[in-house]
Amino acid sequence: MDWIVLAEVINKKKTGALLFLDLDRFKNINDSLGHNVGDNLLRLVAADLESLNRDEVVTARLGGDEFVVLWPNIEGSEEFVSEKIALFAQEIISVFAMPKKVGLHELHITVSIGITIFNDIENDATILLKQADTALYKAKDAGRNTYRFYSHEMQAMSDERMSMDKSMHEAIEHGEFELYFQPQNAFDGACTGAEVLIRWPRADGSFTPPGVFIPLAEEIGLINGIGDWVMEESFRQLSVWIKEGFWQSDWKLSINVSAIQFQQSDFLLALEMLLTKYSLSPEYIDLEITESMLLGDLTISREKMNKIRELGAFLSIDDFGTGYSSLKYLKTLPINRLKIDQSFVRDLLVDKSDTAIIAAIIAMSKALDIEVIAEGVETEEHYCELQNMGCLRFQGYYFGRPMPAIDFVKSFSKSTVPTHRR
Repeated sequence: MDWIVLAEVINKKKTGALLFLDLDRFKNINDSLGHNVGDNLLRLVAADLESLNRDEVVTARLGGDEFVVLWPNIEGSEEFVSEKIALFAQEIISVFAMPKKVGLHELHITVSIGITIFNDIENDATILLKQADTALYKAKDAGRNTYRFYSHEMQAMSDERMSMDKSMHEAIEHGEFELYFQPQNAFDGACTGAEVLIRWPRADGSFTPPGVFIPLAEEIGLINGIGDWVMEESFRQLSVWIKEGFWQSDWKLSINVSAIQFQQSDFLLALEMLLTKYSLSPEYIDLEITESMLLGDLTISREKMNKIRELGAFLSIDDFGTGYSSLKYLKTLPINRLKIDQSFVRDLLVDKSDTAIIAAIIAMSKALDIEVIAEGVETEEHYCELQNMGCLRFQGYYFGRPMPAIDFVKSFSKSTVPTHRR
């Protein structure tokens, strides 16, 4: 059913709802497995969507991985209508989350949904689609795999997003991004390397939080460009430090790699070219990937990770415990290190559940011969407690905040045990 017909249905002056659906990270599947797999996946998704139809409910594919669902005539109070649509949206999410078999691939996908309720006063199809689209981005901001209803307050946020979109393009063009480095430390406090963190400075001296602009960069297709710049600049800086005699032979530079960037078909080639360009040993490099990356095709991810390990580079799972957390991949994937998410470390001293989770991660990692590093270590009490629990690696404000390259050198070039900072 095309959008013209949907618009005609909407304009019949009835109370109803418009749902705007977008598959989460569908571009990853197209880029890593090919458009043929992506097209077949869309056919399965469309069939699932049709199977959920109620009387009068109609669906349409707008293009790519975007679908709309129209429920044009729902009787009842506003509260009843909202509850009915919410249950329907949750049903869609549950069905989409079921594994999809496409050829030899078993794919796991999720969907984000934006919803707007309409009545006989406000039935302009274009406006309703824009409202549902605004709510959709709110659902993605909430972590994806969920739904959100449109509210008028969202419009201001949508306008702000468009402004940031424009600013981000300009930031890339004008080279506004900067790299900061946060120390990683051993059991005795000695520096063992650093994690690279991207920063986007504002005119007032503050920074746009990465948690704000990175998800947007993924949505609008800029994350690969930003990720490529981070890799290039990180390798360049590391080569300078090695030539200057600052970077020690047993230190590692941890670089975050987004799921989209990792799943690019030429990622391995780009990595090898950078190692050659800057004459770097792979043993200096630690690539940090997230658990969400493993929700795609595990076979493809495993092959790529094995090749990275064959090169000699390190592989870490970032923010461990907050995502997929499957014991199966810990057993089968060539992972060197788990990073315990800072949300567990933050309440370590007051929450027994967090203490138990951290203890379990440490014990499991030791059994599997996987290194563990705790993020978010902010106080001496955190540091001592983690030491007592058997954690051997640490990162956090207690040892040092993220800092420009020049400050990192000043802090760690003369002493292997840094002055702790709050």
